[in-house]
Amino acid sequence: MLLPSHGPTPDKAFFGDGLTLPARITIPEMFRRHREHHGVLCAIVIDVSKETQNFKSLTVPQQEVLIHVLSRLLYASTIINRRLPEFHSTIARQKQSTIEGAEGDIRSMVAFDTRAIGSLCANYLNDVCKTPAPPAVALTPNFLKLFDRILAPQFDAYLAATKSNTANPIAAEVRLRTIYHVIAEGLGAVSAIKGMGAALQQLDSRHEQGKDQSGRYLPGLYETFQRIAFIERRNVAYGLFCLNRLGTGANYFSTTRELLSTVKEVRPVLEAMRGETFGRWSPFPFDIDRQSLQDQTAKHVQGWIKKLIIPWAGFKNVESLSDIIC
Repeated sequence: MLLPSHGPTPDKAFFGDGLTLPARITIPEMFRRHREHHGVLCAIVIDVSKETQNFKSLTVPQQEVLIHVLSRLLYASTIINRRLPEFHSTIARQKQSTIEGAEGDIRSMVAFDTRAIGSLCANYLNDVCKTPAPPAVALTPNFLKLFDRILAPQFDAYLAATKSNTANPIAAEVRLRTIYHVIAEGLGAVSAIKGMGAALQQLDSRHEQGKDQSGRYLPGLYETFQRIAFIERRNVAYGLFCLNRLGTGANYFSTTRELLSTVKEVRPVLEAMRGETFGRWSPFPFDIDRQSLQDQTAKHVQGWIKKLIIPWAGFKNVESLSDIIC
């Protein structure tokens, strides 16, 4: 289950179930199939024209939480989008590249979809929340530490390693992809989306009036987070595939050591960042248990690392994306 144990159970559509895959499939092909199945997620404009009044009816703390999460997703996607073009072009030039040949189009999909996350968040913040720029209170010290002082410099460190005669570009890429895909996208963004799924379902249950035909009180925000969930989860799957490719053969143990040490080093920053979020409101305006989120974070880390020892060339009995991503 992707949401905290406290609160309503999500419906499967929110997290992208329903995509049937063949018995054996490569991660790049899974990525393409999932993208084709759910469409280009920013090509269809989300109608939020009737949503502003419902948003205004929420308590101020509830509004602030939603703005807080959207603002963080927007800021994070902006930081990553600034770095992806040079990173991808460098990856394409490296002989040890994890993305070559027929997989090259995945780079463009990842970049396009990451820009889509920023657009989706910016549109909702501007059109509904009337908040054109992320408020400073959402960009807490540990959040900025993760993205400005850990992730962004690691892009630079990888680029420098590819030009150095002494640095190890594989180790630098392992560290970068661990911070980017496992920590920031996986444990950060997916965790936030889980919480928002619970929050939106609580709003649906608390409000009898003003819901759309599907029973959603904020259908535009629901669809916004649904699209972001689709993007983040398949990006994490592809990131793990890249990490596994880096760790083949003689590089396996060094790659595993680098991944584990990076998670051990960076995860406390993520937990402190989560503490900043929950500590901003007392009481927290939604029934979301912090400890439950932390426990599931640990479970995700263990599950993803365990999956790195599985031959990623193909899977057996894979029926949906949820069979790949916890």
